[in-house]
Amino acid sequence: MTDVGLRHFFTFVALSCILMMVVPKPVQTVELVRVVSSVDAATVVKTIQTTDRGLVSFRRDGSNLVVGSQLDDVLPVGVDVDALSLVDGGGLVFSTSVSFEAGGVVADDEDLVLLDDGELNLVLDGSFYGLPESADIDAVHVESLDPLDVYYSVDAPIKMGSVVFADDDIVRLDGGMHTLVRSGASMLGDASPRADVDALVVDPSSNQYVLSVDVPIESAPGRTAAEAGDLVLWANGSLLMFFDASASGLMTTGLDLDAVGLDFAFFADGFETGDTSMWSSTTP
Repeated sequence: MTDVGLRHFFTFVALSCILMMVVPKPVQTVELVRVVSSVDAATVVKTIQTTDRGLVSFRRDGSNLVVGSQLDDVLPVGVDVDALSLVDGGGLVFSTSVSFEAGGVVADDEDLVLLDDGELNLVLDGSFYGLPESADIDAVHVESLDPLDVYYSVDAPIKMGSVVFADDDIVRLDGGMHTLVRSGASMLGDASPRADVDALVVDPSSNQYVLSVDVPIESAPGRTAAEAGDLVLWANGSLLMFFDASASGLMTTGLDLDAVGLDFAFFADGFETGDTSMWSSTTP
């Protein structure tokens, strides 16, 4: 190769290296959201039978419905799962509307139980942490099990010491202390005074909350209209629709989505495509 040819070759290599550094590589990931949920009564969802202790999962458009049987298999008939949170490693933490005994665990409605690999373990004894016997945890988000750090709501107002927590408030239990982190009035406004937050996912880093309430939410400036089967997102002072269950055909009129858990993950492009998706813990 001549000197001129060598100079051209090295110039080409140098330009190629520069282009490789400045041209952004295509993103090879898509964000997926896995969701498991439970409803407040036995029902048929898109021809599939589910119970009030069973788990339902679906894509955000309502397709690819999956009905999990983990809690059906371990909980007695008549026990309604009314609070649910996915945790790292594939397990899930839940609470129920009544006391139950199963899998060597005895739990009340103010307790939290972990289901992991088919085994049950009590992870929060509500009475030990000062919750009155009248309390029923009906919405929960677990930030950490060790150390224990959970966000929760109850189904009726409770008094702890000199503080009263309403059923639309979100409370944090961290370091053994119960602290109000978001009042129902600040999220739902005064137009829905009867609302009970009965499903909850929290993103503490952005101060955002995905939730469901047991009564319709009335439309107002900065607040969307929603039904009891929908999920709404509170962010930056506004209440937005997160998942319209009625529009997707997932929920029937009058049915209440009373427990929900989200799990965010990233997968290589081609593993899954399409819009943000919702999955049950049984889906690979």
